[in-house]
Order: sequence, then C-alpha cells, then structure tokens
Amino acid sequence: MEAKVVREEEARKITEFGGVIKEYVMGDTVHFLVGYFKPGETMKPHYHVEPEEVYYVIKGRGKVLLGEDWIPVEKGTAIYIPPKLVHTLTNTGDEELVMAFLHAPPEKGTLKLVERKE
Repeated sequence: MEAKVVREEEARKITEFGGVIKEYVMGDTVHFLVGYFKPGETMKPHYHVEPEEVYYVIKGRGKVLLGEDWIPVEKGTAIYIPPKLVHTLTNTGDEELVMAFLHAPPEKGTLKLVERKE
C-alpha cells in the first residue's frame, strides 16, 4: 500500500454496528477507524477471529465489555483486545464518546456478531 492521507469527510462511514464508525485506513497489515457514539449508544457485541484490536478513548467516557467484565473507560484510556474475545462498548457519559480502533492484521470479514442477554 502506498502512503495516503485521508480526511474525515473522505473516510468510509459504517453504521450497522452501532454509533457511526469512520474507516480511515485499510492497509495490508493494519486497519484504523474512529467511532462516534452518542450518550447511551452501544456497539453490537462481537469478536474478531484473527485480528488483535486496540481501543483508545479520544473523548468522553463509557464502559467496555471484555468477555464477561465491564470496565469503565475515559479519555486517555487504551484497551487491548485479543482475538476471539467478545467485546463491546457503551457511552455512559453525557457527551459524545469518540474512540479510535486499530486492528492488526486488518479486519477483513472475520468479525462475528454475538447475541447477549443482559
């Protein structure tokens, strides 16, 4: 993949998993996205068969589900998620939650949704 610059308005918009997720880079070895979640919004629970994932909280606060454990998160928090671990997030704050997502290797069709009964 060649070097490239992607501006916010050029990023591919994904809405089927909850919130608005913007895909900035789908490289050969890395996948970078930014998610925007309104207060109370939740991402659909899922796992990735192969990629490792890192979440980074840019703005706001919420909670992240890692397996069976809910962990509170806020601006400046990084979360490592190994392959095959069920995870999701919820905005528990009163402002927008903005999260960066990094997959390595790239998420190319191995995401699996999981039904959860709360």
